[in-house]
Amino acid sequence: METPAAAQFRQRVLANWTDPQTVAAWRRWHSRITRQQQLVSDALLAAAHVSADDRVLDLASGSGEPALQIARAVGPTGSVVATDLSNDMLGVARDHAREQGASNVEFVVCDAEALPFEDATFDAVTSRMGAMFFVDLHRSLQEVRRVLRPDGRAAFSAWGPQRESSFFMAVVAPFAARCDPPEPPRGAPHAFRFAEPNTFQHALIAAGFHDAAEERRTIEMPWFGPPEEWWEAFYELAAPPYFDELPEEQRLAATREAIENLQQLYRDGAVRTQAAVVIASARA
Repeated sequence: METPAAAQFRQRVLANWTDPQTVAAWRRWHSRITRQQQLVSDALLAAAHVSADDRVLDLASGSGEPALQIARAVGPTGSVVATDLSNDMLGVARDHAREQGASNVEFVVCDAEALPFEDATFDAVTSRMGAMFFVDLHRSLQEVRRVLRPDGRAAFSAWGPQRESSFFMAVVAPFAARCDPPEPPRGAPHAFRFAEPNTFQHALIAAGFHDAAEERRTIEMPWFGPPEEWWEAFYELAAPPYFDELPEEQRLAATREAIENLQQLYRDGAVRTQAAVVIASARA
């Protein structure tokens, strides 16, 4: 039976990804985020051994990536099922699929904890920056293993330590210097759930996977636009609530410092940030 805390976490995750402002922000910035996280998507597809003719399940697809990249990789004889908790987010993904003429993608609203697919359906399962928010991680990973064909590959990306990422610290540090950022409640899904070494690998092993591996990389994540634009996108997409809880004078000062930090990273038309990323993979 689900605990009250888990039920609360579940509602919080759902509320965040169905919020109209969140959906609008991902629609607005989709193309820039796709380009910014291209190297993460490439690493994910490589870890999942995605190839032509594969049938692939992408979890927490959001506004459509990497599901649409996978659709191109598997070709017209392969197929992709893109899933998300939020029908509105998948609506954005559907629009991008139409724009790209991707006819080999199906969209399904579902929770990773209860995948509506038969056993041994997919050659590969992927999720880019989604598994951190699975409320019942163990159950979700068991579901992933269930729907994979024998020896099928699962691959996930997640954020590594925040302090090792200029992607985060350039904008977070000025705010954190003015308050004590709150720790997530124990057991809560959050962005840095897998920041500690081997946590994802151990979770995959506990769920019954074979050949589980976890690789930590520092990946370039350039924002191809001015610093002020990257700040605006970060604020709309990922700013933690405590940013807005600072007194106005401190909040405005922190914002100015964040933009100044980004300006120092701006070269050749892009804000040149890096991020610590975890790439985890395993075999069913």
